[in-house]
Amino acid sequence: MKKRLFFVCLILVTASLLWANGGNEETDDRLHFIYITPAGGHAYWVDVADGIKESSENFGVKTDLIGPANVDIMRQIEDIEAAIADSPDGIITMALNPSSYEGVINKAVDAGIPVVLLDGDAPESKRSMYVGVNTYMQGLEMAEKVAAATGGQAKIGIVTAGLDIEIINWRIDGLREGMKAYPGREIIDVQDARGDSIQAEQKATAMMQTYPEINVMIAAGASDVPGVGKAIEQMGVQDSILGVAFNDPPQGIDYLKAGVLDFIIASLPYEEGWVSVEAMYRVAIGEADSYPTDLVYLRSVEITKENADTYKELQPPLLADYMAAQ
Repeated sequence: MKKRLFFVCLILVTASLLWANGGNEETDDRLHFIYITPAGGHAYWVDVADGIKESSENFGVKTDLIGPANVDIMRQIEDIEAAIADSPDGIITMALNPSSYEGVINKAVDAGIPVVLLDGDAPESKRSMYVGVNTYMQGLEMAEKVAAATGGQAKIGIVTAGLDIEIINWRIDGLREGMKAYPGREIIDVQDARGDSIQAEQKATAMMQTYPEINVMIAAGASDVPGVGKAIEQMGVQDSILGVAFNDPPQGIDYLKAGVLDFIIASLPYEEGWVSVEAMYRVAIGEADSYPTDLVYLRSVEITKENADTYKELQPPLLADYMAAQ
């Protein structure tokens, strides 16, 4: 009798667990992607996440968002490893520098999980596609605009978020190359603030004090923008120094509106998120092989006081539009 009662109870418990876990519900058969952010707490990556969420809804896929709140390469790689263990239909992430990420990207692909990279590429890895702005071209564009804005001598100081972050280094390389066309304009100093806005302020202040001939200050990374803006404002030199940046965090837009910064050349992070999901979707359903390239270069936008409130209203084009323009 006791054995009989035990088996009856076991059957009831099992049935109840099946019901609680959706035994009577339809299976979610959507494609499942995992996005691993490099710095989810930063405003730039919040915008990327918004684009990923809305694009996932548009394409009818499920995308989980994980990753460190601040830049932490080892933690991000650990999260990619964890994503591989979950066996999703695809992984979307960003390579801050190629060499650190090639191994884990190749591991995912060897496990049958395609990888799409956004914003930072690892071109020698087995990733399926890269979606992002050509930051070298951003540097060339910045060189032209700085030359036009200064008219004569341009003595440039740069604060960077990391001398080991290749996408930022490509901007600086493009800037250096572009400045060769303009005699009398040169980069005086480059300082690494290591992704810290407070350090960026300190480095910018020290640079302007050490090199009083500097008349252009450039914030090369997103975390540098608030620090460089604050340094220019605190020193009261916004009328004598051209303040420019490559990213558009909220503080940067505030400094732009206040006249502390003069213009920003920026990626559109929402657009990066949106297009990366479509790229992953096309790869997952086998349509990406028909595309002419695995590099999808997105547009940059020049932000000024005049369009500071409206530049984000641009609607992201379809992936096919970008492919046609490559």
